Amino acid sequence: MGSLVFGFILCYPMLGHFGQITPVLDWSRALDWSWTDWRTIAHYHQFPFWNPYKCGGMPSLANPLSHFLSPFLLLRVIFGPVAGLELEVPLHVSVAFSGGYLLARQLNCRPIASLICAIVFGGSSWLPLHAAAGHDVLLPGAYLPWVCAFTWMAIKRRQVSWAAAAGLFLALCFFEGGAYEVLELAVFLTVIGAVESVLERSPQPILLAALAGLFSAAFSAFKLLPSIVMMRVHPRPGYLSEESLYKTFLSIFSRKQDFTGPWGEGGFWEHGAYVSVVFAALALVGIIKAPRRGLPWAVAAAAFFVLGMGGTSPHSMYVLLHRFPGFESTYAPFRFLIAFVLAASVLAALGGDVLLDYTRWGVVALLIFGTLDVLIVSPVSLYEVFTGQAISVPPRSPEFRQYYDPSPTDMLAPNLANLGAVNCYEANFLDVNVTHVLGYNQPGYRGEEYLQSPGTLRLLRWTPEELEYQVATPGPNTLVINQNYYDGWRLRDGTGTVVAYQGMVAVELPAGSQKLTVAYRAPWAVLGAWMFLFASALTVFLFWHDRRRERTG
Repeated sequence: MGSLVFGFILCYPMLGHFGQITPVLDWSRALDWSWTDWRTIAHYHQFPFWNPYKCGGMPSLANPLSHFLSPFLLLRVIFGPVAGLELEVPLHVSVAFSGGYLLARQLNCRPIASLICAIVFGGSSWLPLHAAAGHDVLLPGAYLPWVCAFTWMAIKRRQVSWAAAAGLFLALCFFEGGAYEVLELAVFLTVIGAVESVLERSPQPILLAALAGLFSAAFSAFKLLPSIVMMRVHPRPGYLSEESLYKTFLSIFSRKQDFTGPWGEGGFWEHGAYVSVVFAALALVGIIKAPRRGLPWAVAAAAFFVLGMGGTSPHSMYVLLHRFPGFESTYAPFRFLIAFVLAASVLAALGGDVLLDYTRWGVVALLIFGTLDVLIVSPVSLYEVFTGQAISVPPRSPEFRQYYDPSPTDMLAPNLANLGAVNCYEANFLDVNVTHVLGYNQPGYRGEEYLQSPGTLRLLRWTPEELEYQVATPGPNTLVINQNYYDGWRLRDGTGTVVAYQGMVAVELPAGSQKLTVAYRAPWAVLGAWMFLFASALTVFLFWHDRRRERTG
């Protein structure tokens, strides 16, 4: 309950605005995904494997940045796609707060010191800033302390069951589109596992951290396997960038965490990760007075601080890391400061725990002062969320059609009008070629489906993922569907062969009259679902085995 209260207090600028559409920065992209997922589930009662409304049609589940595989999806079903997504912001703050508290408690910090960890991480400006910019794919950063807490429990208790729990929460990050957070956690678990292995002179800590990663791969396979297929076809372009030492310190300690800043258009919404000087001082106490307990987190803090500076030299840590799979698709090293804040929050909690032996009320006073500080600084950016101009929705189309926007600035508006956006942000973001899918307002448009040769064609049923037709053709023919072709399109009913025709979905048909259904299913998703079920069953067994062993002594 305390974490929920803190989450809504930190997000007080959003109170009274839930459900209001905002086009600020990436909110249009986030809301159009949310609307498509909601409409697919609530109106068509289908699982969102495919999104016909974006970029001429593209996979939804297989997109690493898709956000719908989340416990918070229920919010969008109940409150609608806009209010539901906006409510996720304070609730993710609550998750970050409670996770920070849990992590510190697992490090044997007393409750007051554990609250310091919760407030430093849960109250930092990184989450409100990214939320204000519409970066819904960075909200899963709230799960970082949970993954670290369960990994730490696995290391200290020598129990694989907790490594499996860490893997589950790591998979949840990926399910919610947190590809950046997954990469950060891979580095984080490697660091704390390696440092603990050195300190304990045992390979078990690093092996248990690796097991958390293996369980994560199994749990996330339902989305991970289709995503690998998609990213091999359309690799996400990444590039190196850098940040000066001064601006990195500014990102962390500046008390003006808003949309302005010395980064041009970037502002603090891409760079900010506020840590109050009060908590920074406590972190220094933790490093000095609790060196053994704090060493893994101090090493992690130093590593993520350096990574947050990016490619400062040809041999910098970020440049070297950028050569590994997954990392080569990143382009914003400053996002590593999210993990830096978590490591700093642990050190601050350890510092507070040390000071509790000398002055309990002094620590309480520092906690109160630091809390008031973050409540003043961190929420400021959320005032920007609802300052944009209202979007202009075109007249609603009675049937789904693709649409070419001459100046694409908003994807949500055409979607609300039952129109697919042929040209959109993700097209450049994922290097998707959509030149052969035409909008109804472009020359050469022949309809959302047509036959290459003479024959009759009638659409019987349209849904996002299944299209049903009645077709009659005197000879062999080709049915062309005005959507992008990806592996996964298949013929569910009827006779023919699904193929790619100039980058679009097509069905090669024999002569005759028939009813056919063309459907999309994410490739390898069935295997991924079985892997998820296997990992779940194994996790339940491991917890049962560990509890049974504890009871029998």
